[in-house]
Amino acid sequence: MGDRHGAYDACNCLAVDTNAVYVMDIDHVDTVDYGVVSPEGVAFVKHLKTICPYKRSTTKTKGYHFFFRSSALTNSARYQTRFKDIEVLSGQWAFSPKGRNIHNADMAIPTIDFGDFAPEPEPATEPPQSVATPSATPTTTKSTSKLKDYADLIKIEYLDSYDSWTKIVWALDTAHDHKELARGLSQKSTKCDEHTFNRL
Repeated sequence: MGDRHGAYDACNCLAVDTNAVYVMDIDHVDTVDYGVVSPEGVAFVKHLKTICPYKRSTTKTKGYHFFFRSSALTNSARYQTRFKDIEVLSGQWAFSPKGRNIHNADMAIPTIDFGDFAPEPEPATEPPQSVATPSATPTTTKSTSKLKDYADLIKIEYLDSYDSWTKIVWALDTAHDHKELARGLSQKSTKCDEHTFNRL
């Protein structure tokens, strides 16, 4: 344990393992009036501020990360709640620049009932019969062409899984600046949603 404390100064961020302590990720964006489109979500966030330790988001001015426990939660790495732009991070690492202020740090991490945020069940729908969309990415260089060839080998199951899909998109867009390749690859999934893609 002492070795870890000594490493604090050498690190630029801290990480929370969300297998035991979950993070309620409030992804509210500046351009949306959530008091109009999701008043229940606004009330939920206001309530969480009174019972949970939390920190402000690093990337969103209206964003928060609340720390909590729950007796029943999905194994999904990201779980969309019934509230607009509020999800639960579970089973993955949640990172924060060190030195961020933790509000309510003296409070115990509460257990929140799953029913407080679980979405309403959606009616079953038939999946589309065929979704085969070719990538719209131009292959202007040899390396881009090779990258596209590798991307085409990615199985649909990885594109349908939110956790693996986000990692693929982030890798293509951030590290390699191949946003259009990421978009074309995403469109192969039956779960492809332009709004979600643009939020990444």
